[in-house]
Amino acid sequence: MTFKADETIQVKGMTMPGTILSGPHKSPGADRWLVRKADGNVSLMKAAELTAMDARREAVARSVYEQMSGHRHWSTLTAVSREPYLRIADAILVALDTPTEPGPLKAGDRIRILKTMHDGADVRQGDELTVKVVTDRSFQTDAPRSYHSRRWYFLLSNEGIGWERA
Repeated sequence: MTFKADETIQVKGMTMPGTILSGPHKSPGADRWLVRKADGNVSLMKAAELTAMDARREAVARSVYEQMSGHRHWSTLTAVSREPYLRIADAILVALDTPTEPGPLKAGDRIRILKTMHDGADVRQGDELTVKVVTDRSFQTDAPRSYHSRRWYFLLSNEGIGWERA
């Protein structure tokens, strides 16, 4: 990862952002960047300890502050006063960026059987199968116990009833 001088970055393990002063500086093992942390200390830090700032962080923190306090004086707050709002903003952004709905089932996904003999297949509760082919209403999996069939067929609409994603 590359950074530019005067770029605001997030330092691993710290709530308040830091500022890149210079870098990269060659050192054994990993390149390092000279960083001024929020507390004023200057340190050489590995790129793995630094991440780019989320541009939305400050706006979310400001909105939280205004809603909770009823004031619009964000610019007059000290770094210490801003810290709790930035922590809340970080939690909100993580929650927003975490996918809540699983994507569509696709070949290679694993499913777990919830009902023995589901859809007439020779499967038992707890079996895990690999999805081979997905159509608009059903999908096919491997059939490890079958001597006659190479695949089992299940309906997509039975998710949570007869099978679940593993």
